[in-house]
Amino acid sequence: MSKFGKVITSLVAAGILLVSGCAIPQKQSVDIPDQIVEWAQTNVYNVGVRGGSGTGFFVDYETMLTACHVVVQHAKGGVYAGEHVFAVQQTDTRLLELEVMSCNKDTDMAVLKMVHFAGEDAYRVEPTIVSGVLPEQGKAIWGAGHGLGERMFITFGHMQQEVDHSPGQWLATMNTIMGDSGSPALVMAHGRVMVVGMRLAIRATTIGWGTQAIVTHMTLMGSGANMNKELDKWSQ
Repeated sequence: MSKFGKVITSLVAAGILLVSGCAIPQKQSVDIPDQIVEWAQTNVYNVGVRGGSGTGFFVDYETMLTACHVVVQHAKGGVYAGEHVFAVQQTDTRLLELEVMSCNKDTDMAVLKMVHFAGEDAYRVEPTIVSGVLPEQGKAIWGAGHGLGERMFITFGHMQQEVDHSPGQWLATMNTIMGDSGSPALVMAHGRVMVVGMRLAIRATTIGWGTQAIVTHMTLMGSGANMNKELDKWSQ
């Protein structure tokens, strides 16, 4: 088997679904702005490592963001930089090879760079604004991720609250499953799509006391401010 064939096989085994032709992201009953769908179709990718997969998204033609635990969870000894990962988009079966430039375990964010950049005409990427401003409580947000390594699913939720003991992190009511880690949280502002967070994990939260207590599961988000800090380290 060729090296490329082995890569394809390992990615499929890791849960990455290679889709031929154009597959439209699934929608929920909530009306999702067309701009959100279009941005997600071009910028969101399924990121694969040996033994698992997650979601990543391009912020420009060479730079992708994902969660740190997506790219190092199966690396022996905890590789933080230099590891190579592969990404595939549901509308295109080409594999993109990226190198891990940084992996910050404190913020759980990683910056990836294209290994072989073929120019802006090789694939489409929509311009991306990463906002350092937290969305207001109750603000409608959308998430676009490859849960379980399958085709992209767009989910809807609301910003709830900041995490007191974890600066730069906040909670949202949004359905999140394995494989959504590293996916963007999106809002519409002034007619443009803006990234305001990154899905990192599922957090169980208890509301109320005693027999009246209710355990609810929320999505832990990393802030756009933390993303911009990681990007600034590799802006040159």
